Amino acid sequence: MQPLTCPKCSYNLTKDMNECPSCGIILSKISDKESSPDRQVMGNSVLLELWKKIVQDYQNEALHEQFIQSSLQYNKLSFASQQYRKMMEVNPLDETSKKMQDKIIQLASFQMLSQRSERKFEKPPKWTTFAILASSAALFFGTFAGKPPLAIGGLISLAVVFGIRLKR
Repeated sequence: MQPLTCPKCSYNLTKDMNECPSCGIILSKISDKESSPDRQVMGNSVLLELWKKIVQDYQNEALHEQFIQSSLQYNKLSFASQQYRKMMEVNPLDETSKKMQDKIIQLASFQMLSQRSERKFEKPPKWTTFAILASSAALFFGTFAGKPPLAIGGLISLAVVFGIRLKR
């Protein structure tokens, strides 16, 4: 019988433990997240296997890099991002997940920019400039005035407007 170890810090655990006494990760949440593979990666056993290896050896940075590069190769960065987001839900102080999430965002941004530069430039509709200014003002005001719904609305509208502009 293989001894149980924490997937994050490799602390030796017993079967009756619900939480790692070393790093605080809640073990039942990890097993719940592992048991339901994401629909968008169905059929891509490479990514699923790599993620299982990461959960078993969470401190291995080479595995994280391999997982992200494979996700990029298969055009599944969103799956990688979701996996690390789930890990941050389990342990919000997890620096590895934050670091990998930042790397995924950089790769996705670069990928979007390179795809956009390949397309012929079209001038965006004039109304989008006003929409960006209004959304930015709502986000700024909502953030600094303590109005979370206004800030969230501004952020969502910014995302929509930028999505429209990028799609052109």
